Amino acid sequence: MIGRRVPAAVWPLGVILATLASAVVVFVVPGADARPYVVLGFVLICPGMALVRLLSLGDTLLEIAVAIALSIGVALLASLAMIYAGIWSPEALFGGLLGLAAVGAGLDLAGARIGTRPSS
Repeated sequence: MIGRRVPAAVWPLGVILATLASAVVVFVVPGADARPYVVLGFVLICPGMALVRLLSLGDTLLEIAVAIALSIGVALLASLAMIYAGIWSPEALFGGLLGLAAVGAGLDLAGARIGTRPSS
């Protein structure tokens, strides 16, 4: 099981479902008890995984590790940029992460890849 590839549509569909669940608990039902867990899970995995899948690294464990690091980095850099620009808004930051995850997962479902050579 370790290092196996997950079927192609599993990760992008999971990211889309997590994105929808996170949007619901933040914007529709903000008092939900599960909100911190859903949002933390989303922020730690989804933005990075949506981008990492486009790289076709070939190893699920590597993709997960890189996705977590990338997710934290993207959230941190976006937060700092908003603070330095004087436009800090947690809702806008979260909305941006939701959009990034949704677009990345959509590109993954469409079969987009970065850095792959066309077959001859």
